[in-house]
Amino acid sequence: MRKLLVIASTLISFQFAQDLEAIAGINIDGTIHTEDTTLPVPHDGNPFTSTISITLDGSESTGDVETCSWATGGRDSDCSFSTVVTPGSYSYVLTVSDADGNTSEDEINITITAEENTSPVSEAGEDVYIAAYDVAGFGLGGEFTLDAAGSSDADGDALTFQWMQVAGETLDLGDNT
Repeated sequence: MRKLLVIASTLISFQFAQDLEAIAGINIDGTIHTEDTTLPVPHDGNPFTSTISITLDGSESTGDVETCSWATGGRDSDCSFSTVVTPGSYSYVLTVSDADGNTSEDEINITITAEENTSPVSEAGEDVYIAAYDVAGFGLGGEFTLDAAGSSDADGDALTFQWMQVAGETLDLGDNT
């Protein structure tokens, strides 16, 4: 009698779904921040602008993301929402969901500080004393030059000048800029 040994083989296939994870980011000029961060309003040379454009970006989220929404109410297919902010602190929550209804949330906080701007350095030059008899017609139309060419601005902003007499006999400074 012969014995027949039959070995059965079964092919078992597993498909693992990637874990759903919301990853909130803030895109500022092409740099995506995924951690809480503090940034100044960029220096643009205009002291009256105090806003910054940001894009809330959930594109780094993982898993089979079906829908994406920000607590701000912004919803779109690429998980982004653009807004303009002023100095202050902001919190945003990203919620992603998959086709099975599973959801994941991530919160990101950003603090925007006022534009950094260094005060200019005013340099009026050395004190100069001129005796009335050294300048022909001094007090009657004589001329001298005020020079602030040594003044500077560390931020590279354009400087404007205004001269003001603070002592002595009153002189007509004409156009004092």
